[in-house]
Amino acid sequence: MAQKYVLTAVLTPFDYYWYPITDEVPYQEADEIVGDETHQRLMWLFAPERPTDRFWEAVQAHAAALADCTPERAHADASA
Repeated sequence: MAQKYVLTAVLTPFDYYWYPITDEVPYQEADEIVGDETHQRLMWLFAPERPTDRFWEAVQAHAAALADCTPERAHADASA
């Protein structure tokens, strides 16, 4: 078995769904777990059930909240 498919083989019996984490939500389900040769996308979501629309909405809300965390905003909030 090729080294890059080991994690896929290990998780397949557990019926997990796997998604490489990207900037676009919802993430696209992958058929195999393989590394990103550019090392730009290293994180994965391993889900025991297929995520619902409500889950993806929460991911989007969390990403938006993180995007609002800027030094300028922190400074403005501290001086208010």
